[in-house]
Amino acid sequence: MKFDVIIPARAGSKRFPKKNIVLWKYTRDFLLKNRDMFGDVYVSTDSEELGNIVKGDGFNFVRRCSHLSIDDMSVTPVVQDVVAKKNLYEKDLCMMYLTSPERQAKDYQLAKKIYENQNLESLISFYKPEYSPYLARYGDTMEPLINHNLYRYQDYRDIIILTHYICFFKGTSLHKLDNQLYGEGLTKSYLLDYIPVDIDYEVQLQKWKLEKH
Repeated sequence: MKFDVIIPARAGSKRFPKKNIVLWKYTRDFLLKNRDMFGDVYVSTDSEELGNIVKGDGFNFVRRCSHLSIDDMSVTPVVQDVVAKKNLYEKDLCMMYLTSPERQAKDYQLAKKIYENQNLESLISFYKPEYSPYLARYGDTMEPLINHNLYRYQDYRDIIILTHYICFFKGTSLHKLDNQLYGEGLTKSYLLDYIPVDIDYEVQLQKWKLEKH
């Protein structure tokens, strides 16, 4: 079984201009090296520049309309748009953000095996945060993020953080998933043993490059 891949890559990034164009090559190279796991690749973008690069690299450019390119648009309607346009309802799908430049094939292989062996409809990766959110407060009001009267660290509940580093789902189950592509009581969690790299700012990319090389 191979996953068809959907990549949302909006043009407008105020914090990191042309972010998805800069980051595209890392996910492209991962996909090319792991053709045994992935089938067709669809990049949904409103950027003609990125669309032309994607086509030049042999992948599918799906033109994203303006109402799906606004700042507060969640990922699910964008994925639904691609699934509808390309009739991917009967496919096993993988959504990838370009903000993950350091993907580990072994994680995808193991998650794929779990997805297949358990005949899952949906699987998303999670990780344990370095610090507990029980100590966090909102910077503007100083209200606690989590209301509690606990003072001992060992009394805090374990927390795991959703990350779309790995995100598998069946096209037929897409309507059951929320704005994070998560289905309550449906999505299986895949717990990573590390915090994956996630790039939202140019300075993060430069820091990652320095640490990597």
